[in-house]
Amino acid sequence: MVDELAALGLPQFRQILAGQNRIIYEQRAQVLYVHLVCHTSMDLAALLARRPPG
Repeated sequence: MVDELAALGLPQFRQILAGQNRIIYEQRAQVLYVHLVCHTSMDLAALLARRPPG
């Protein structure tokens, strides 16, 4: 679970750390959706705040 997203009421998102990258994903049935790949040093809350909705 991604703490920053769970705090926003979105507990369905998961993360994988791969090297210095953070991969945010969601699984629905048999489909895996990758929503974001960012460097681990980035502030995820600030990054999400500047992304357009949808």
